[in-house]
Amino acid sequence: PSPAIDIFARDFERSRQEFEAGAGAIAASLSVVLFYLCARLKVSQGVSIIATFIFAFATSTWTISSQGVWQHTTASLVLLAAMLCLLKANRKSGSQYHLLLGLAGFFCGLLPGCRPTSLLFVMAMGVYALYTHGLKSRFFMLGLLSIFLSIAWNTHFFGWSYALSGGYSIYERTYYKFTLEQFKIGFFGVLLSPSKGWLWGCPVMLFAIPGVYQVWRQRGKQDENLFLLLGLACGGLFLNYCFYVAWHGASADGPSRFMTDTLPIMLLFIAYFLEGFRRWSIGQRQAAEIDSPSDEAKAQSPLKRVGAGLVLVSLITLTSWSMFVQAVGAFGNHTHWILIPTKSATERVWKFEDNSILRTWNSVKYKIASPIQNGKQYRDGFQGTLQSLSIADRPLKNDRIVMRSGRLVILTADLLNTGSSEWYGYETGMDKDIAMLSVYFYDQKNQQVPRQQRKSTLYISGNVAPGEIGQAIGDVKFPTESGNYKAVFQIERRRRSISQQTIDNAYTVDVEVK
Repeated sequence: PSPAIDIFARDFERSRQEFEAGAGAIAASLSVVLFYLCARLKVSQGVSIIATFIFAFATSTWTISSQGVWQHTTASLVLLAAMLCLLKANRKSGSQYHLLLGLAGFFCGLLPGCRPTSLLFVMAMGVYALYTHGLKSRFFMLGLLSIFLSIAWNTHFFGWSYALSGGYSIYERTYYKFTLEQFKIGFFGVLLSPSKGWLWGCPVMLFAIPGVYQVWRQRGKQDENLFLLLGLACGGLFLNYCFYVAWHGASADGPSRFMTDTLPIMLLFIAYFLEGFRRWSIGQRQAAEIDSPSDEAKAQSPLKRVGAGLVLVSLITLTSWSMFVQAVGAFGNHTHWILIPTKSATERVWKFEDNSILRTWNSVKYKIASPIQNGKQYRDGFQGTLQSLSIADRPLKNDRIVMRSGRLVILTADLLNTGSSEWYGYETGMDKDIAMLSVYFYDQKNQQVPRQQRKSTLYISGNVAPGEIGQAIGDVKFPTESGNYKAVFQIERRRRSISQQTIDNAYTVDVEVK
């Protein structure tokens, strides 16, 4: 019998997105709770609350994990569950100790199924269990048999050959380049890209560096050994994506989403730093209460206070900026930056003037206060003409195009604003009323080629005042069937997802598709 709800039906898509968003929010909230419980085992309550707040609202936990059921969402949740079990096991004995080790292994076994690269964390925790718990680690290994759940799933859907990698097997051949050039691109991109670099989108993570030093000073202890091994796994994950062609993870907002899996460990390092700073501050206050401090201590005291003040100001500033970026990503339209003006976001990851943060912020700003005050007056004054057209930077000659069937090319056009309304370009991030040049193809029977067979929009850059010339750029996919066509270029303004034709004097070009 057919199910009551057809989850594959097109009509179910909107409901699916709502359910996914709700599930992601619940999973991310549980991750925040588990992180607080882990932090509370190592640092004071106040520091735990601050670190948990940063984890929840100043990192991709908000913009990625809580927005849908990403692999990062479940990977972070399961990783934190395994970490909490191992930390608790260090504080228990008897049957509780054995049970916690088994649960830690169970959650570790689920990690590769959540995200294959999480196998690095499984290896780190496996080495830790063997080194720390010796023969008792057999309970951990027994729980680790849960990995066969993922293997069974992959075998069922992809066959025995892909039992471990599943659908990710294709990426080994097409998405990795093990060259020095690719390493440099990925290394500096993940760290410094204006749109996808972590030092731009989440600079509070810098405080994890002194946190690693704090953990290193306590090496040899059970908990700290675990964190150091997991820190090495984070480093391995970073190196992995240095060789990954799509290192930017442009399909999500904020810095490269691939490092989201490291957040639980990185934030624990930050918690260690905050705890060390708190204890140092308490020690300084206690030293100041001594009746007769030495002259050397008196001379150093102002410098220490200045240094502590700078650290505190830096922490507040970087946390505030990180929160701002996450809030913009949560409420803005990041998809706008991914798809417009061309679908390939790779070309824009290094552009400061049109970076992801700025355009997504513009989408929020103009959603609150639109620059168009009088809609009718704006529509009446929206006029323009196409001055020239170029294909791959070569000007079009004789108003004729010869192209292979189904080819996707980048077109540019110069447009003259002949009306009285200013044109708003794609950099504004506006969902509607941005100026664009749409392309329509008609066959020899004067029938329009369906839109789903092609990409057909050139987006105007910058704001173009009346009487000025602006440039439009975009992807255009030519018809898939050979024959003669007419390409009609029409200046329009975007009305959310549907364009609205506004100008009658369209520009027509003959097209031969081979």
